Amino acid sequence: MMRVDTFVLTGLAFVYLWAFASIYTQVPGLYGRNGVLPVTSYLTRVAPQLTENDAIKSMSAEDIATQFSTFPSVIALGGVLGEHTDTMLELTALCGMVVATCAAAIPELRCTLVFTLLYVLYHSIYLVGQTFLHFQWDILLLEAGVIAVIAAPFAPSMTTQSSHIGMALFKWLIFKLMFQSGVVKLTSECPTWWGFSALTVHYESQCIPTPAAWYLHHLPRWFHEVSVHFTYLIEIVVPFAYFVPVPAIQVFSAATVAFLMGLILLTGNYNFFNVLTAILAVSVLSDATFTKVAAFTFPRTQQPDAATGISGHHSEEGCPSADRQQTRASVLGAVASFFAALVALGAGILWASDEHPGAVLYTIREALSEGNVIRSLGFKFAFDVQGFRTYTSTGILVGLACGAVTLAVAIVRDLCMTWHPKRREEADTTEHRVRRRSCRACPFSPFRVLLWALRAGAATILFGANMVALTRVDDLGSSTQVLSRLHMWDFALRAHACVEPLEAANAYGLFRRMTGVGARPEVILEGSRDGQQWEEYHFAYKPGDVYSAPPVVWPHQPRLDWQMWFAALGSYQHNPWLVMLIGRILQGSEPVMALLHPDRLPFDHAHPPKYVRARAYEYHYAPMHPHALRATDGTALQGCYTQRGRRVGGACVCHPSCRACGFGTRPTQAEDCITCAAADDALHRVFDDGTGVCVAVRTHVGQTTKHAWWTRRYKGEYLRAVSLADLREFLTSAGAQKLHPPVACNTSLCRITHRVRPILVRFAEGFWLLPGSLVAVAMTRCLWYFLAAVLGWMVQPLVAVLRQRLRADVRSRDKEKQM
Repeated sequence: MMRVDTFVLTGLAFVYLWAFASIYTQVPGLYGRNGVLPVTSYLTRVAPQLTENDAIKSMSAEDIATQFSTFPSVIALGGVLGEHTDTMLELTALCGMVVATCAAAIPELRCTLVFTLLYVLYHSIYLVGQTFLHFQWDILLLEAGVIAVIAAPFAPSMTTQSSHIGMALFKWLIFKLMFQSGVVKLTSECPTWWGFSALTVHYESQCIPTPAAWYLHHLPRWFHEVSVHFTYLIEIVVPFAYFVPVPAIQVFSAATVAFLMGLILLTGNYNFFNVLTAILAVSVLSDATFTKVAAFTFPRTQQPDAATGISGHHSEEGCPSADRQQTRASVLGAVASFFAALVALGAGILWASDEHPGAVLYTIREALSEGNVIRSLGFKFAFDVQGFRTYTSTGILVGLACGAVTLAVAIVRDLCMTWHPKRREEADTTEHRVRRRSCRACPFSPFRVLLWALRAGAATILFGANMVALTRVDDLGSSTQVLSRLHMWDFALRAHACVEPLEAANAYGLFRRMTGVGARPEVILEGSRDGQQWEEYHFAYKPGDVYSAPPVVWPHQPRLDWQMWFAALGSYQHNPWLVMLIGRILQGSEPVMALLHPDRLPFDHAHPPKYVRARAYEYHYAPMHPHALRATDGTALQGCYTQRGRRVGGACVCHPSCRACGFGTRPTQAEDCITCAAADDALHRVFDDGTGVCVAVRTHVGQTTKHAWWTRRYKGEYLRAVSLADLREFLTSAGAQKLHPPVACNTSLCRITHRVRPILVRFAEGFWLLPGSLVAVAMTRCLWYFLAAVLGWMVQPLVAVLRQRLRADVRSRDKEKQM
């Protein structure tokens, strides 16, 4: 029988691997001595006694332990170990990659000790990560890591024993994540969420979209409104079904989470968050249900029966159950054939049409938008903010009751398993059902009872702390009052204070308010040597060049690109790291330049610009209408079109400069590229690419049309042009007044880190992180079995000699007894 805890712990090991590898590639540019936020300067402020060599030499072991307890990061112990802080940070990420790879590849290593080590390493990086690691998926991974310490077997010899306590905590975590993510969308009173128009903005305004987001953005409005309704159902209503012990409901609730995460993964680059959430959703299933689902999804070829010679499962009468196999094959074959035919048909139409990919979808969208039946689906929920807050308070109490009952049942089940640790469920392949087989009861073990007591106590404290985390979305405070009357609130507060430093009781609120309503804000950095001619700095993944397609980069997270998205939502006064980034560009920091687009750097790091400025732009997806993006023959833009690319019929008033974009023989200036609009609509500059050239008429070398994915409009200055002299005071206060020379490698750990780094960076950045991790785990697993075989071959002669001596001793003792 396949076990849920084994799947969840294996998946969590993969997520740890992706997280460590993604951070490892960005350490020099983000946290190095010449990075954006040097970790050395940060540790000097928060833990000065652990970073000063003279102070460390005069400290005793007890004093070092006391200082470490106030800031529990192994990176702060670099001075104690004689390593530089930069090297210590890289070494921590590298060790995390190695340990996570071994845990994912070797089942015997998925134990409490290994997951404790993974948590300590990632928590150490999180403590020094500052702005670039303060994301909700980082704290979600830390909270899941704490639960994994409780759920994992204490030792490799105990891997056959399931942890119902750990699975109950994982189930509670996925409930809290989904419920809070849905509730905050409405309690925030965001107009787009209450108006069911959030997804008309989301695909365009999210941080790093994928190419699929461009297509979904241009679907009809009714589709986005219906999608919002389903999102509310999946995140607010369905989570209560996680606690229902009915297999069909378990499969349905877990499938809804996987479906939602799959859609988010398809349209946005959210690193490991979607995969981690889907893995946590598997904890909703029981072992028996998970076995059936896995057997249906991944059927195995059965060996022929020795008596009949017929392969496959057999019924009680001895006949093969061909109906079930045929049904399964028919369903999977039908689904696969449908998607294959759909992909082939779409590819054939796009290839034959020789048009922009939006041409076909534009035609479908126009046909659907004109249907009255489809349009009637845009219904609304009939409740207000106050009514929803009342529902939220009630839902929190119901969720707490369900979670408490689930955890209590899990504690009792684990207690029963303590006396019968070998009792487990096995699949009976001859009778087509899963039945419980009870093995011989093992003798009572005080050690196992002690482990159960520790797990039960830790789980109770963790659940109590999460009471406080869950009630944070209760604006009315009704749930807090009920818990106080039940004399549970004081315990919850004490438990929360106990586990809060571990980041093990967090509140979540993804997409609380929809940003980018009206336009997507972006900050573009430009450099110049004379203050007259400016060149744009292109980032590797975030939108910049309107002709660059959105990337697919998960499970890697380019943290600098993500923070640039947050910076565009505010000002540089609230983002001092952006000023630090500009200072590093002016200094010509090579590690920082490596975080940008490597093939499109306007200035080499050896010859940096003299001035850098930041400009604010508003971005939109380019219209889907094929003619709005393909205008080279002088007749393509005849007629008037709205900003969304839809042709305006009837009376139409066009701006005089519209003719220049469609009928001009040369590229025109940016102010001439204004989309035609109806008389009552505003004029929009949707063809301006920011360089004074119309998107619709810009061409490649060889006169072939280059289609645009984005359109942008200049909004204003974000930060005026500055030089190193202007930033001297700021850089001095941050300890970055000049570039530091490379760290001298005086230890073997430092030399190993610098030699391995160029190799790992190639396979641990961008989308290559996913196949690279799979190859690394497969190679580690093969190496493990090879070493085990070699060790067994080497030890076998010694074992044979010891066995012979033991037999000889037994024979001699028997002879002595007979005499």
